[in-house]
Amino acid sequence: MLLLLRSSVRTLEQEKEERRVARERAKEVRDQMKAEQVAARDARKAAQNTRQASTITQRGKRKASKAPLTKRKLKRAKGGAAAHPSSPEAALAPLPKVSSRGRAITLSRKLR
Repeated sequence: MLLLLRSSVRTLEQEKEERRVARERAKEVRDQMKAEQVAARDARKAAQNTRQASTITQRGKRKASKAPLTKRKLKRAKGGAAAHPSSPEAALAPLPKVSSRGRAITLSRKLR
């Protein structure tokens, strides 16, 4: 009986040791994969930085700022032409004002 217990204890200890070794191997594999990913990311960053540096040097100097475009000044109409309409006919009555609902607005007689 005692011999059986000792052998089972040894097998348990061996299983624990095997699990520990397996965990260590898995950790080493994970660490190696992380290191490869970090190296790949660093290589990509370095390539991107060299690409950006070459485009910046190719771009050259910045463009000089330009003066704003001048707006054309509107010329005023001559006073005589506006004061005397060309046609002697009476001016047409203004169109009726319409509200936002589409109904005609009639002013009270006091305001006309």
